[in-house]
Amino acid sequence: QVVDWTTTSQDEADRNAGRKLRKQQAEEERQRRKEEKRAREEEKRARQDAERIQRDQPY
Repeated sequence: QVVDWTTTSQDEADRNAGRKLRKQQAEEERQRRKEEKRAREEEKRARQDAERIQRDQPY
């Protein structure tokens, strides 16, 4: 009985592995969205800088 309480069944191991995988995938998705947001903001700043330069240049 004691051994049964202290060992991990295959179902428990599968459940834990699935949980770990889902957690890892969620973290990767958060990082991907964060990177995409950073890239969009960087592009927006670059466009604004280009517009400012163009506007400020004498013809």
